[in-house]
Amino acid sequence: MWRCRSSSSSRPFVTRTPRCAPTSWASSCARRSRTTFSFSLRLRKSAISGRRFTGISGAAQRSGPGSSRFGKLKIVPAGRLSGLQVRVLRVLAGVRPRWSLTGGGALVGVHTGHRETRDLDLFWRRRGELGDLPREVADLLRSDGLVVETMQRTPAFYRFGVTGGEDTVLLDLVAEPVPAVEEPREVVVEGATILVDTPHEIFVSKLCTLLERSELRDLQDVRVLLEGGEDLERALREAPSKDAGFSPLTLAWVLRQMSISTLVRVGGLSHKESMDLERFRDELVERITALASPE
Repeated sequence: MWRCRSSSSSRPFVTRTPRCAPTSWASSCARRSRTTFSFSLRLRKSAISGRRFTGISGAAQRSGPGSSRFGKLKIVPAGRLSGLQVRVLRVLAGVRPRWSLTGGGALVGVHTGHRETRDLDLFWRRRGELGDLPREVADLLRSDGLVVETMQRTPAFYRFGVTGGEDTVLLDLVAEPVPAVEEPREVVVEGATILVDTPHEIFVSKLCTLLERSELRDLQDVRVLLEGGEDLERALREAPSKDAGFSPLTLAWVLRQMSISTLVRVGGLSHKESMDLERFRDELVERITALASPE
């Protein structure tokens, strides 16, 4: 589960990185020249309205007449989501107000498919609290024969463990007071119509998340999204709308402190994968620093 911290609410169960980074760089953190990197960190300008989104099993096509205001996308089966994950999404597709699938579930099931995840993150935006939604969600899942266990709960955040057969999914429900930087897209997953966050929305949130925790999957997700053409400069500009404490220089400092080798030992990556990820981290820090430094 991942999420950004907004200025109007505090979220539980997040290990925060102390924000003691300097606001200017000296010595080894001095400003570097802007370059083009092997991991496609070059800035790419593209209009939101013209961007195409691709499903894992085939290209997603915009529907013709009758499309909703979200720009409906019809996609083929849900990428690398498990059967239980798809089942949960189908059961909850009719919940109102509507939620949006984001995070790893959206990447795995719709956009990139570069890894697997046990999580499903459902966001209700422009809400300070979840209200009765967790009870409704649990009742719907149980009525479909699933076992639901409440693992964490606050007014704005619930985590359920949802079990069907031998499989378990971690289902996070999040009330997010701030709006999305990009409207979610409507997609059809195994016959269920749901809202899914765009790659850019997820990218901005991932940058915020990297300030709050050190996990390889977040850095890997950022790399894949950049390789897919996401606009780093735009994302850095928009991130403070999600996290009032966000600063590009602070993010660069936090990334520089990240111990890739330690995290890799836990994550089980190969030596080559570790070196590649460390090189990407260094290039990302350099690019963020260049973008954040005055001309």
